[in-house]
Amino acid sequence: MIPVPVAPPAPAVVTTSATGRLSRWLGGLLVAGGVVAAVTWYVALAPTSFTTFSESPGYARIEAAGGQDYVVTVDGPGAIDETRPPPVTVNVRGIGGRSVAVDLYDEPGEPMTGPTYRLLGREGRAMATFRPPEDGSYLVTISSLGGVDVGDGYAPPGPQDYAVGRELGVTWVGTWTGLLVLALAPLAVGGALLASGVQTGRRNRAEADEAGR
Repeated sequence: MIPVPVAPPAPAVVTTSATGRLSRWLGGLLVAGGVVAAVTWYVALAPTSFTTFSESPGYARIEAAGGQDYVVTVDGPGAIDETRPPPVTVNVRGIGGRSVAVDLYDEPGEPMTGPTYRLLGREGRAMATFRPPEDGSYLVTISSLGGVDVGDGYAPPGPQDYAVGRELGVTWVGTWTGLLVLALAPLAVGGALLASGVQTGRRNRAEADEAGR
């Protein structure tokens, strides 16, 4: 009898389940989004993004987005503890020197109620807010009031630091909670999905190798 040739075993085919592929894709997307969100939070949303300036020269130039709310804050150690507004006026001018309306949180003699922040060594309290009408460059100016003192309802006069930035920085968005929600949570979920997808892929390869033996 002529022996029948035995065909060699077919090579194992490595397959990856759709679930594994989806987990890796979503995980990678969330991780990338979390990294971008963390950078954006630090440089554009949190108080760390605020432009700081002192009473001398007393101005800051910013690139602002039209229709977004911005705040001018008293910035520096002890700013949160002060209960009276500083003896200054706030002015904002935009493209072509046009004046932008500025709203004060508190009037002289009233306790300061503007939102506060304390983050990464920065602390401050908002004293005014404004909304640029269009995208562009804006000049925020602080001018000292002469002839006023504590009895007029102001904080003691003297050198003071200020800052200007998006109003979001003095909401929960500019706190560690904001970083957690916007960046750390997506990073954690994305990392878990990536790990799950990789584990699924390894398991599928192991099962394929076993079946091909």
